[in-house]
Amino acid sequence: MRVLLLSLAAALCPVLGAAQSNFVAGSYELADGTKGAGQLEYQPGNHPKLLVKDAAADPASKAGKKGQAYSPEQVRSFDLGPDHYVLLHSIKLDSGMPMSMSMTKKDEFAKVVETGKLELLQYQVFYAGMGYAAPGGAGRSSSPQNTVVYLLRRQGEDNATMVPVGAKKYREVMTAYFAGRPELLKKLSNQPKNESEFRALVQEYNAGQ
Repeated sequence: MRVLLLSLAAALCPVLGAAQSNFVAGSYELADGTKGAGQLEYQPGNHPKLLVKDAAADPASKAGKKGQAYSPEQVRSFDLGPDHYVLLHSIKLDSGMPMSMSMTKKDEFAKVVETGKLELLQYQVFYAGMGYAAPGGAGRSSSPQNTVVYLLRRQGEDNATMVPVGAKKYREVMTAYFAGRPELLKKLSNQPKNESEFRALVQEYNAGQ
């Protein structure tokens, strides 16, 4: 029985090791304009980084085995499969909830989910103590370890603002971005019923750009 268990463990080791790998095929562009492709892994958190196993790297080297680590300041954008991430130099976070705090995050990655003159992005928040609102008006007093929030930015800008979905400040933020589009301003509610509602407004804004 012991021999059988050892044999089974040995057989599973390569499978388990492969399952722990989060590298996927992708491409990237560094801040200096250098472009490349290979196996990429994005590690978000308080100290985010992009790991790159470049296709041209020696497989026996450290960069070939574990990947070359890049900080946000070194990367302009990257693609992980179908997902496109960009560097934002400034992200304004303000949930609009009572007793919650607002803050600005510097040099962070965000995933682009709607493109056009007005871009909608998703950003992962990795800290507690900030009240936030969810679609439908459900609120909580502090963020869990990994909360995904939506951001808006105008095309070409390197800063973005959090969309306080479900909070009273939602209309204020959206109005600032929809200035000049009175037909969309009329459709704005104090809080959307769900994420699809405000995503549809962004899509409509871009369709008429």
